[in-house]
Amino acid sequence: MALFHWGLERFIRYVSENKPTHIEVTTDLDEGGDAQYVCEHFGVFTGYYENGKPIVARKKYGGTKSTPEEMAPLFDADIQRLQEMKIDVFKIKGFVNESDKEHS
Repeated sequence: MALFHWGLERFIRYVSENKPTHIEVTTDLDEGGDAQYVCEHFGVFTGYYENGKPIVARKKYGGTKSTPEEMAPLFDADIQRLQEMKIDVFKIKGFVNESDKEHS
C-alpha cells in the first residue's frame, strides 16, 4: 500500500532527498454531482523505491470546463521539474478530450 494524499510540492521535496528508482505519471478524473455535473482533473505522481512502499501525490490541474490544451502545458512543466532531478520519469497517460475517447 502506498502513502497517499501528498501534494506535489511535498512529493518533489521528498524525492529530491530520497531518489526513487523511477516515477510514473498519469492522470485521473473525479466525477460527480447531483444537481449538475462536476469533474476535477488530477495528475498522479508515483515514486517507486526498491525496498519500500511507493509514494503517491496528486495535483489538481483543472475542473469541469478545463480542456486538455489548457492543462497539458502545466502538467508537462511539472514532469519536467522531476526530470531535471535526473530521475527516470515515465508518462503513462496525459489529459485527453472526452470526444477523443469515443474514437479509441
